[in-house]
Amino acid sequence: MKELNLENINEKFKTCFTSHFTGMMLECCVVCLSSQNHKTGVFLKYEPTQSNIVEQDYMISWQLAFTNVLQNTHTDVNRTTDYGAMCLSLLLADTLLPEKGVWQTSRSGQGVDFWLINPLTLQSILRIEISGIRKQATTNTMSARAKKKMIQTDQSDNSAATAYVSIIEFSQPSALFLQK
Repeated sequence: MKELNLENINEKFKTCFTSHFTGMMLECCVVCLSSQNHKTGVFLKYEPTQSNIVEQDYMISWQLAFTNVLQNTHTDVNRTTDYGAMCLSLLLADTLLPEKGVWQTSRSGQGVDFWLINPLTLQSILRIEISGIRKQATTNTMSARAKKKMIQTDQSDNSAATAYVSIIEFSQPSALFLQK
């Protein structure tokens, strides 16, 4: 079983993003997991949809304390869930995808959240749309969200970059990571 240490977001992406941005993603992820009564060591169920990726559970760990100050900082449920999902999705992408490069945030209207750029050619290698669900419901399932987000990536289909969609669910930690 592999471990996803949330604090690794700072080190793994230090050449891509500021420590403030990765720190915010980390904080949001801890708030999302803690709000669902999870503690460090909780398992993330990952069910791949590509035949070349093996099904695997991940143990999620973190040291950041869930305090009143942290909770008061991240009271917007939707924004916190989105940024928490970004933390886990980027760590999963780093683990699952063979492509390496420099990540950058996207601009509005591109239908994705991040681009992976080849640092030598400055060409886009891949793009990823990320979405989080704090607690899945019959009207808000991971698969329905994935379909919606897959369509959303159409906005940047004119690029040569492969599109991925990552959906993170926090109440029973699980992840979908789909290639378009």
